[in-house]
Amino acid sequence: MIGHIEFKKIMEIKNGTILSADLNEKNEVLILYKARDDGTLKVLIKGKDLVVPKNFNATHIRWCGKNLMLVSGRLKKDEEYNALVIDAHGNTIESFELGDAIQNIDQDSKDNIWVGYFDEGIFGETIGKEGLVCFSKNHQILFRYHTDHPNLPSIDDCYAIAVDKKRSCVWVCAYSSWNLIKLDFSGKVIENSGAVPEEIIGASALAVGENNLVYLFSPYKHRQSLIEYDKKNKKFNVLRLKCGPETKELFGFGRGNKLILCSPNSVWIRDF
Repeated sequence: MIGHIEFKKIMEIKNGTILSADLNEKNEVLILYKARDDGTLKVLIKGKDLVVPKNFNATHIRWCGKNLMLVSGRLKKDEEYNALVIDAHGNTIESFELGDAIQNIDQDSKDNIWVGYFDEGIFGETIGKEGLVCFSKNHQILFRYHTDHPNLPSIDDCYAIAVDKKRSCVWVCAYSSWNLIKLDFSGKVIENSGAVPEEIIGASALAVGENNLVYLFSPYKHRQSLIEYDKKNKKFNVLRLKCGPETKELFGFGRGNKLILCSPNSVWIRDF
């Protein structure tokens, strides 16, 4: 079945290209973008621009309480950190390492940091080889997917995670099994979907709704569309996105029951 679904545009910028975005419980938006005029990395926070600290190649941004966390997806051998926490004025509070080849990052209700890695990290030499890792707010390792769950399908590329603070769990969808795996905040397995329909394979973001419904963005067979998947009955609907001409350029992030979609110049959101 094919239907349509609308997202709400909540932010637009004219002077740069959006790289990442986040939304907190107060629906305050953070945007990491690259300025069009000089290539400077900037953060848009509460209507004001902050310049990213010099020589820090930020690729991800997340709220961290009242502060914000900037993360670089890559960590070179001579670098001591690839994550920064800065305040709303741009002052650096702390810096730390989260491993190489970061694909996804989010925080749970205990301020623990969940990080999913892509293949170059998983087949590399840093903590990214674990596929999915949970760090405490003090940056201690609390959970390592491959070490702690050797009997689960291995993660070769962590395409999508969704930290659900309301339900105290984390959802994972990863290459190459594509199983939907649900963990509690200690890393204990709550649910493993087993084999999923081909239509889900390749999804790059996910959000969790009510009544066993999971929403997966842009799988291989349905690029720039949304799959509404009923886990219990293993049925799905294909939902075409209605975001105007920007639909072809969207990328996404899951935040529990929220799905954030970004085009180069706009941010869209939908609650499920």
